[in-house]
Amino acid sequence: MLKLRVGSPVFVCSGLGLSAFFLSVIQPPCHWYGLAWIAWVPFVLACVTAPSLKVLIPASFFFSTVYWLTSLHWVGPITPPGWIALCLFLALGWPLTASLLRFCFQKKIPLFVACPLILVGAEALQGLPVMSFHWRFLAHSQYDQLTLIQIADVLGAGGVSFLIALVNGVAAQGILSLGLRRLPARGLISGSLIAALAIGATLIYGHQQIRAYNESVTSGPLIASVQSNVPQSVKDSQVASDVIFKDLLSMSQAAAQVEPALIVWPETMVQAILNREIIPYLENKDTSLAFDSALEAHARDTETPLLIGAYGGSLDHNAKGLLSLKTHNSAVLYLGNGTQALKRYDKIALILFGEYMPFKQSWPWLYSLLMKCSPYDYDYSMTPGTEYTVFSINNASHTNTYRFATLICYEDTVPDLVRQFVLSPEHHKQVEWLVNISNDGWFARIKDSQVQSTSELIQHVTAGTFRAIENRVGILRSVNTGISCLIDPLGRLQQGYAHASPSFPKQVQDRQGMAGWFADKMPIYEKVSLFSRYGPWLDRLCAWSYCLIGLTALFSWVRHRYAQNKLASNK
Repeated sequence: MLKLRVGSPVFVCSGLGLSAFFLSVIQPPCHWYGLAWIAWVPFVLACVTAPSLKVLIPASFFFSTVYWLTSLHWVGPITPPGWIALCLFLALGWPLTASLLRFCFQKKIPLFVACPLILVGAEALQGLPVMSFHWRFLAHSQYDQLTLIQIADVLGAGGVSFLIALVNGVAAQGILSLGLRRLPARGLISGSLIAALAIGATLIYGHQQIRAYNESVTSGPLIASVQSNVPQSVKDSQVASDVIFKDLLSMSQAAAQVEPALIVWPETMVQAILNREIIPYLENKDTSLAFDSALEAHARDTETPLLIGAYGGSLDHNAKGLLSLKTHNSAVLYLGNGTQALKRYDKIALILFGEYMPFKQSWPWLYSLLMKCSPYDYDYSMTPGTEYTVFSINNASHTNTYRFATLICYEDTVPDLVRQFVLSPEHHKQVEWLVNISNDGWFARIKDSQVQSTSELIQHVTAGTFRAIENRVGILRSVNTGISCLIDPLGRLQQGYAHASPSFPKQVQDRQGMAGWFADKMPIYEKVSLFSRYGPWLDRLCAWSYCLIGLTALFSWVRHRYAQNKLASNK
């Protein structure tokens, strides 16, 4: 019978496996958020008691791989090779993080110091531009703990993760000090005091910010969001593009009856290039002309601006001097008189494998390998945008002008990108709200004639709530298959609405795998947050600390090996 002896391989694997389980269930849809405050404790105990790195590194890589494969199961049906490659890449983080925690423990750095620096540093590095994967962070598990998460307008989501990691470090220190008797109790006392003060200050700040918001928020215009319900397999067939468009148009016309100041359609659900200077150069220009004409008439007849998720195009000269067409993932605004706004927004942060494939010219062999991870059997690479477009509209009575910016798909998970839409170069707030248009139909399947969604939908929403808090702006989401909703500047998912299509659920979490529309008043808050001004400085600090600790550990290991080799040669 296996004995669970402290430091044994069984103990190490049990700790790693338990943390993998805790980290899985703290996020929606399980949402056992209370476990987040101890989720990393078994992992830390496994790291510091493991007999050697030869045991710890492969074990942590194995459990990390299992964790990511199960957590990102919704990627598998889209691209099995890409799912496995992504999870294996992300899994590399656990062995490195485990090694650094062990190194800090051996150097007698208190765990309540090491844990927040290393764990938040790992999250920050996971969100680097190469992957830009801001997903399943500790902070996201607390998305509905309103008072606690208000510190994000100063520290970002990383501040919430830092606080949770701090408590994990104190708990691990307590078990080692009082249970395993490895550390002096004085470290536990100081760590507990710091954690208690940090939590208290966080809650006090949260209460103050909620009160200040309630005293200063104003009611903005009525905004409508249209939600389609089209799995990507149906959308990719192109056969249903006319039907999809007609369904969206019908819902949009119904929403226009409540006289909103803006109607929003989801990402790329209009399957055509709409910018008019490009249409004459297209092979399938008839489709583009028909869609453009219908949208122009809809906006003009209802006197309602429309924000449409569609494809964009731009002309460029290729290497031979011939005109070539570059495609974009775009948001196009039709004004209330039917004309297109002079500016459109082209998505800046494209998704690896899904929207672009690197190394085509520089390393063709690697490009060919990566193509096997693409959900398409051809190169679907788009061209990223470069301009942080701000749109302007008038309300129905033309007495006020409102400014907003658009985030497409996962751009609402990227903190540093979002703040650049909100803050002008002069450090003034240049938008009243943000719009997120997305196509989460990638993560829905048809079963028994019903569209079934996955956990990706609710997790996408929870990650996006922190952008509202960080920048103190409301966010309207218009998402294919769901979840379309309004998020206020406190990060609350607004349950209910002013108007909606029949049977559209009032509970945000229930708006999955269905079509419909809703309209609600957009709250406007004038405060310019410190996060908007200075960005994710805490994340950067932790990322640099992670790298510095890693380099120090590497140098220490090299020096130790050199000393051993020199001693052996002298013998």
